[in-house]
Amino acid sequence: PDVTIRGGTINGGGKFWWERDGNHHAPNGIHILESTDITVQDITLESFPKFVLRPQMCSRVTIRNVVINNSKKSKGTNGIVIDSSEDVVVSDCTIHTGDKEDTIVMKAGKDYFGRECNRPTRNVLVER
Repeated sequence: PDVTIRGGTINGGGKFWWERDGNHHAPNGIHILESTDITVQDITLESFPKFVLRPQMCSRVTIRNVVINNSKKSKGTNGIVIDSSEDVVVSDCTIHTGDKEDTIVMKAGKDYFGRECNRPTRNVLVER
């Protein structure tokens, strides 16, 4: 695989950003860009300031047995953001995000970048 992340806990340091006035400049968490054969498995991701796990323009992605824990007070902390990617399997994950935030998001880019890229998200399976 191009990328494998497996085992342990990663703390994203979100508290620093949540205590500031807004988090519009907060960094994304794990952002994997233009990769193939990605595995993220058996890991806990906690306290991330923004998107926690974001495969973007990727193919053949497996996300399995991942626990995401963010504070209910956090803003903009979507759990898994599948962006312009294909052949993705998300299984056996537990996701807690901030109040009114999304746990799993599927999208195909945003604004100018999304139109230029012109790559849909497709062939996604989400299962328990």
